[in-house]
Amino acid sequence: MTPLRIAVIGYGKLGAIHTRLLIESDQFNFVGVVDPLSANRSLATETHGVNGYEYLDEILDLIDCAVVATPTVFHHDVCSILLAAGKHVLVEKPMATTRADAKKMIATAKAKRKHLMIGMNQRLMPPHVKAKEILDTGKLGKVLSFETTFKHGGPDGWS
Repeated sequence: MTPLRIAVIGYGKLGAIHTRLLIESDQFNFVGVVDPLSANRSLATETHGVNGYEYLDEILDLIDCAVVATPTVFHHDVCSILLAAGKHVLVEKPMATTRADAKKMIATAKAKRKHLMIGMNQRLMPPHVKAKEILDTGKLGKVLSFETTFKHGGPDGWS
């Protein structure tokens, strides 16, 4: 199977982590990083030896999918462009700034028959799976609210 051609859109802290992990994977052909800031593009090139692009339209014909790690305010616009161009998308959370924008993103993904996934990387962690199992049993009654504490050193410690 030919590896998917992928890019990271937004080279901040999470974009840098996604870039490193995707470069290390044999399941992807890493195309490059898209970021409007020249300093971020330069850093990506210096750190990982990858191509840096200023504009999204520069890579649309070069990729099959993308990771969107931009500031949340840009998620809807960037994902909409990618999905409309027929690309699969993994977008960091939160998905969008409004419910309406999120619904539009979902509708575009369905219409284009493309995957749109939200980076909810903690949902399959054993403590969270166990909590959901307990809630699903109904033994606690109708849960109206809950609070959890989950501490870690951030993505630098677990990625």
